[in-house]
Amino acid sequence: MKWIVITHPERVADEAKLIATLIDIGVDIVHLRKPGMAADDYEDIIRSIAEPYRKRVVLHSHFALCERYGLRGIHRWPQHPIIGRLPLHRSCSCHTIDEVAERKEGCDHVFLSPIFNSISKQGYKAAFTDEQLSAACRNGIIDSRVVALGGITAESIPRLKRWGFGGAAFLGDIWSRADSRDFTAYLRKIKQEISS
Repeated sequence: MKWIVITHPERVADEAKLIATLIDIGVDIVHLRKPGMAADDYEDIIRSIAEPYRKRVVLHSHFALCERYGLRGIHRWPQHPIIGRLPLHRSCSCHTIDEVAERKEGCDHVFLSPIFNSISKQGYKAAFTDEQLSAACRNGIIDSRVVALGGITAESIPRLKRWGFGGAAFLGDIWSRADSRDFTAYLRKIKQEISS
């Protein structure tokens, strides 16, 4: 199962160090998502990330920076012209099971959300029932390229595996704990659940 972390939507103190910690512990991909941030500010963040970690970073905007800094790929639907020029990892967001069925063929992974009530967005409630997700798994729609997003915690990983998700994407759960003393221990707990 893939482990993905989406950055906090705003700048975070010591963000590059936190990204390095995430990757060192076992995060497969970090999605750099900063809505409304200017390209220069995006570039500052990327430059602050040590070069060996950049190949794990996927951008949600300012895609030209992928080539300049050797990043992993882009998150976008529909396809972006830069994809034809570079061998980039491609992903997109889906909010219905029908969207997953339509879009996953053109992507390395797709997010399906919200699976559980969001931690980072108040009032953003789970959109799917156990029955819907189980049926999507049985029908081959949820598979190794579909990543669960929305309210994901270490405790929810066994259910995601039962529904056939190929990965788990964390946002609010990770960043709400980033300043805590047990942050690294919690990351190891996630790693253990993802790997088991």
